[in-house]
Amino acid sequence: MDPFMGSGTTALVCQMRGYNSIGYDIMLISSVSITAKANALKYDLSEIKKMINAVRTLEMPHTYSRITPFVTVTKGAYPKYTERFLAFIAEWRDILRSLHLSMQSYTGFAKGMPW
Repeated sequence: MDPFMGSGTTALVCQMRGYNSIGYDIMLISSVSITAKANALKYDLSEIKKMINAVRTLEMPHTYSRITPFVTVTKGAYPKYTERFLAFIAEWRDILRSLHLSMQSYTGFAKGMPW
C-alpha cells in the first residue's frame, strides 16, 4: 500500500517482481507518469531496436524540402537539416501506416516514395 504514489516507482517495481500493489496520489499528473511506467514493461525491445535501425538507414532525398511544424518558441531550435529530416521521418511513417506496412520491414522503401 502506497498512499503517496507520486510517479509510481514502487508500484512499477511491484509489477516487475510479480507483486500486487495498491497506491494513490492526490496529484492528477501522477496518473500520466504511472501509466507511462506501466506501459514501458509492455514494449518489445527487439522491435524498438529494429525501428531505430530502420530510421538510421533512411536516406532523405536532397530534393526533400518540407520541414517539421514548430511553435514560435521552437522556431530555429533545430538545424535546417534536422527540421527536414524530422518531417521526412514523420511522412515516411504515415505513408507506411496508410499502406499497413511495418517500419522494420521496409527500410529501403523511402527511395521509391513520391517526394
